Amino acid sequence: MLAPPRRARLPRRGFTLVELVVVILIVGILAAVGIVAHDQVTSRAHRAAARANLHQVTTAVIAAATDQGTDVITREMVLEVMSASSNGAVVDGLQGDGWVLGRADQSPALAGEFAVGFDHHDGQVTDTGTRAALVVATGDGDLLAQVFTTAGAGPVVPAEAGVTPEIVLGGTPGGSTSPVLSDGSITVPVPPVPAPAGVTADPGDGAVTVSWTPVPGATSYTVTATPLEGGAPVVVMAPAPPVEVAGLVNGATYLVSVTATVDARASQASDPVVVTPTVPAAPVDPAKLLATDGDASDFFGSSVAIDGDTVVVGAYGDDDKGSASGSAYVFVRDGGTWTQQAKLVPADVAANDWFGYAVAVDGDTVVVGAYKDDAKGADSGSAYVFVRTGGTWTQQAKLLASDGTAYDYFGTAVAVDAGTVVVGANCDDNDKGPDSGSAYVFVRTGGTWTQQAKLVPADGAASDYFGYAVAVDAGTVVVGAYGDDDKGSDSGSAYVFVRTGGTWTQQAKLLAADGDAGDRFGDAVAVDAGTVVVGASYDDDKGPYSGSVYVFTRTGGTWTQQAKLTAADGAAYDRFGYAVAVDGDTIVVGAYQDDDKGTNSGSAYVFTRTGATWTQQAKLVPADGAANDNFGRAVAVDGDTIVVGASLDGDKGIASGSVWVLPAH
Repeated sequence: MLAPPRRARLPRRGFTLVELVVVILIVGILAAVGIVAHDQVTSRAHRAAARANLHQVTTAVIAAATDQGTDVITREMVLEVMSASSNGAVVDGLQGDGWVLGRADQSPALAGEFAVGFDHHDGQVTDTGTRAALVVATGDGDLLAQVFTTAGAGPVVPAEAGVTPEIVLGGTPGGSTSPVLSDGSITVPVPPVPAPAGVTADPGDGAVTVSWTPVPGATSYTVTATPLEGGAPVVVMAPAPPVEVAGLVNGATYLVSVTATVDARASQASDPVVVTPTVPAAPVDPAKLLATDGDASDFFGSSVAIDGDTVVVGAYGDDDKGSASGSAYVFVRDGGTWTQQAKLVPADVAANDWFGYAVAVDGDTVVVGAYKDDAKGADSGSAYVFVRTGGTWTQQAKLLASDGTAYDYFGTAVAVDAGTVVVGANCDDNDKGPDSGSAYVFVRTGGTWTQQAKLVPADGAASDYFGYAVAVDAGTVVVGAYGDDDKGSDSGSAYVFVRTGGTWTQQAKLLAADGDAGDRFGDAVAVDAGTVVVGASYDDDKGPYSGSVYVFTRTGGTWTQQAKLTAADGAAYDRFGYAVAVDGDTIVVGAYQDDDKGTNSGSAYVFTRTGATWTQQAKLVPADGAANDNFGRAVAVDGDTIVVGASLDGDKGIASGSVWVLPAH
């Protein structure tokens, strides 16, 4: 049999150069990958160990601070903790201004390599006035964390390291926490500085005096007065309370708050308090008007009006023609002296007519209401027109509603402007329901007066008392309806009517933006050019019946609320807004139950407008004011002259009444 064939023998030879290079490269790559992987594992292990150490050190430092009753981590505290944590190994080797001030990498209790240090600016480390940082780093120089303990803002990064921390500990001054970076954060619980408590602010002339309960350890305080209506705040620094904040605007409302600073850390702001600086009440110049024949219960000053150098005063309780028949007085000014020019009493006035309950004047024409006149039935009412020739006054007309009936109260309110008279009849029972009310417009041709229109609101209803207050200026009539219920029972409203030719149409219905039940918005109205003022004497912003006033302006045919006015020192039952008057950029408001000079002694406030902003300029209180004078029961203004009635003043007997005339500015 044949033997199997034999394999051919190949010749022997070594590695070629190319093959050797490839093998070396492969081995090198594998070695490099292995080394990098080993380094990464080692680095991760170091980082993990360092983070664990960081937790341990941080916990110990916080505990030490707590034991010492402080929230400031000092250099000595960290050194003490590190010494204890490393089983007696002292952290040493301060190295100038560098970050690595000591090492504890030999401690058997602390695995991994790390360092602890401080950034000690200006060559020293203290617990106040210096930015100090607890720093932990791995042995290979990677910065892991830092903690702020005293003053300074923003992260402190060592310039020579040039790296961003992966973990940031603790809070920056003021209680905010450091940003969370790649590996999260650990919060050092630094208790916040408590906000000042018991803050009070007392208003003054363009300033407020602020007091509060001192905060333990506080070295300074910051008082901030922020305008409620917007604008730059006024800031004052103070070492302790109290402090005066000056440079404020009288009549503007401010929110005042206080912050405390302890060891360069600021507290949160205190709860704000509301305060309105105001000019102190100034006694009225004693230009005091009295009826030459005044007597008890005349109620002289229950109504007032002014035009130029002529003032008219109603005294509805005068008894010349029977008990409470009433009268009106005319005073004129010559230079700075006021004298009584006339006493007006109509020929047919009778007892209980209350002639003089309402008065108005324009040039040489005076209108006087007598709402309890019985010409068309009991208390149907009337109004009288008087004209002046030279210095003599004569009755020109008696005005009656064409459809007047008993208890209409025609003459409750009157107004006159350039040959047009408006008379309110707030208890008229027209087709809108009982006591819905109405207003009548009369015009003069030559010496004859005729009724041009009867005004009734489109949405009038029973007990609206439309017509309780009226005002007229240049073809615009405003009528108050304090019993309207649009914003709740007796919340009130006011209506604007305009005349085109001889036709009157309703242009707007005005409501308070914050109107509420019982406010009686509309119990007083005034108008001048494109500005309407409406009183709401039962508004309760500053207590029950404290009162308020609203200002509306017209653009084209649209009316918008421009402002709400309240007394800077308003209080319950002041009845601010019971009487209002406006001329140009000046508003006068009566608050006849203010108590500055005794219960219900009364006051009046003056507001002026700059641009669209109204500010309180003065509070008027009579020099001889006394309890129950009711100063502010009636007000009027024309140019630079203000008139204020005090119908219960007792100079000529109980409730005889008086009037003050004083400059508006």
